[in-house]
Amino acid sequence: MSQEELDKPNKKQGSQMEASTVGESDAATRERRQQRLAMRRAGAVDLDFQPAKLGSSPLACDSDVVALIRLKPGTTTASYASEAEFLGKACETIQVPARIYRSDQHVLEVVVPEAYAQELAVVRAQRRQWESKTEQASQALVWLANHPLGSRALPEDLCLIIDALPRSTLIDRVILSGEPNPYDVLYKRKYGDDFVSAADTGKNRTMIFYQRNFDGYLAKEVFHE
Repeated sequence: MSQEELDKPNKKQGSQMEASTVGESDAATRERRQQRLAMRRAGAVDLDFQPAKLGSSPLACDSDVVALIRLKPGTTTASYASEAEFLGKACETIQVPARIYRSDQHVLEVVVPEAYAQELAVVRAQRRQWESKTEQASQALVWLANHPLGSRALPEDLCLIIDALPRSTLIDRVILSGEPNPYDVLYKRKYGDDFVSAADTGKNRTMIFYQRNFDGYLAKEVFHE
């Protein structure tokens, strides 16, 4: 396919573009078209991808060591007589360095294991670049649309959602994990091998999110939990 054919939107894409720009200013419409063109040239999968905005108030961040439950190497979906047996035979508690992000709105803190926090820092930088509206903004948008972690939820996203809850003080801590829920080994036996849990509740007003993207379902999960 020639570059001219690549740059020319098809009828379906054109109608989607027009529908998505209803009510926008001419400048915003032109900007969105330029973004879509850059994304199409770069081979973006989703031309309508739009990351959420982080806002202008960064979170306070400290370092600490936290205890996390992980599966032992080689753990399978073998039958366990109880949750206690599962925890004893299949899991181990390890101490890992973590970053603790805090919101000014209330006492909420978001805990992210250091290794995962470093990956999310790259996502944050790309989202900031996209918000900058500089010449590199389109490149950042393409990166976010194509990268496997481009849609991952950041601590800022969780703080905005939880701050909007009617009773946000019911949640004191959120853990963002870059790994699957270790309890999925048990859940798969009940719900099937394709089951993957996105979130769970812990003790002491804690919520845990596993490899969670920031999408339209995230707020619903917070309300549900």
